[in-house]
Amino acid sequence: MVHNPDRVIQHSGNWRKTAKRRQFEILAALESVKVKGPASKWKIIRAAIATVWKESQITAMQRRLDSYRLQLILQLQVMMSIKDSEDEGMSVGHSEVLAAISALEDRSHPLGADLTESISQLRIELRDAILKLYVELQDQKTRQTCVAPMAIDAVTDRYQLASKLIHSQDTGAYYATCLAVLETLKFEQMDFRHAKISMAHPATFKWIFSTKFKSWFQSTEPIFWISGKPGSGKSTLMKFLVDNPETTNFMQEWSGSHKVATASYFFWINGNELQRSQEGLLQALLYVILRQFPALIRPVLPGVWDSSATKLTVSSKGPTTWTRNALLNAYEKLGALDVDCKVCIFVDGLDEYEGDHDNLIDTIRTLTKIHVKMCIATRPWNVFEEAFGQDSEYKIYLQDFNQHDISLYVKDKLKKHPEFKKLQASSTAANDTTTEIVEKSNGVFLWVFLVVRSLLEGLRNRDRLSQLRARLRHFPSDLDQFFRHMFLSMDQTYRT
Repeated sequence: MVHNPDRVIQHSGNWRKTAKRRQFEILAALESVKVKGPASKWKIIRAAIATVWKESQITAMQRRLDSYRLQLILQLQVMMSIKDSEDEGMSVGHSEVLAAISALEDRSHPLGADLTESISQLRIELRDAILKLYVELQDQKTRQTCVAPMAIDAVTDRYQLASKLIHSQDTGAYYATCLAVLETLKFEQMDFRHAKISMAHPATFKWIFSTKFKSWFQSTEPIFWISGKPGSGKSTLMKFLVDNPETTNFMQEWSGSHKVATASYFFWINGNELQRSQEGLLQALLYVILRQFPALIRPVLPGVWDSSATKLTVSSKGPTTWTRNALLNAYEKLGALDVDCKVCIFVDGLDEYEGDHDNLIDTIRTLTKIHVKMCIATRPWNVFEEAFGQDSEYKIYLQDFNQHDISLYVKDKLKKHPEFKKLQASSTAANDTTTEIVEKSNGVFLWVFLVVRSLLEGLRNRDRLSQLRARLRHFPSDLDQFFRHMFLSMDQTYRT
């Protein structure tokens, strides 16, 4: 049975004139989702909800329903009873609304955004709200009673329900814009270099926690400098620090009651343009910081926020090209904010930056103004020594600390090989080989890796101890000589 809407209007008194005036407004609002053919009442409601929640998928969450249209939708809901054949329409409407939020939720996962949990909660709230409406209307249908008295009693509940939908719409719009802004900062292969760096050999690098690295967190000095020769293991050490829970403990002690964000960047001379540029550095760090503190996105990047919101609304997208000045301006805004958070930054390979290193050093110093701790790693070039080493006690020269690590690595690789064990059993001179490798390494891990690889090849060939020692003696004493030797040993056809 379909109830007469006039009976509801009679009971609602002052709603009649308002409802008639608003009917024209809702027609305009629903113009883009006209219902073709016989129009069930739930199809109309579903179309209205779809207009709010699925205007270009997530993008319709950018606009608040004006109060007149909301009130008319509410009155239409109150005035309508449900036919058995309309259950499917409710199910479809339910699915469309949740699909929009689910799409937003899925979109947040690749970014690793802290918004994901909040978006998931939004989806649950919407699901529960729509289910509540469905159950209420089904109960009304089952009782087959006059809708007017119960409609009046239910208006407050339905208004609250619709208000929740409106609040969820605004929340969804906020989340969608946060994600859109973050997407402008993220670039291809941003984490590639970090992922490609080898994990530290077991038991190595733990000595770093007994150096001034620990006391640096309790000092007022913003920068800790790690200097190391090419191939000494700087990048591996930086990856070790970024991923190690002990570093996290130091940061938490430093931050106290404040929240702390960790960001890292690994320059790579062989990477794409952004991977070896200041823009790449600034974008990547800002992306990671804002991803962990999404509430800062709008005040730090107000212009990009407004632009992203507009693009969502009009269903248009365009590339955002970041400049160094625009990014530094964002960091300036970040530093000016009174926020309950601290930031710890790790930057590896400043020597692999493609540009003027004095200019890069100026940028590093600018970043220290936003209340951060910054650990940086470079080769021992004069430009970095003058900037970070001369007047600071918070520094290490890696080759002075990694002899023990090199010894652990060599012994682990050689002594577990069955052929080397046989050599040890037959001659104590076998152990002298490992000692000689460590002494000749000069703290350069890459040189050690190449030497050990050569010796392991000899062990597979069943080399005698004298042959292994000969391999070691003839191996170039530094990396430059080694690569020159490798180049000269190539067929001339392949030299470039």
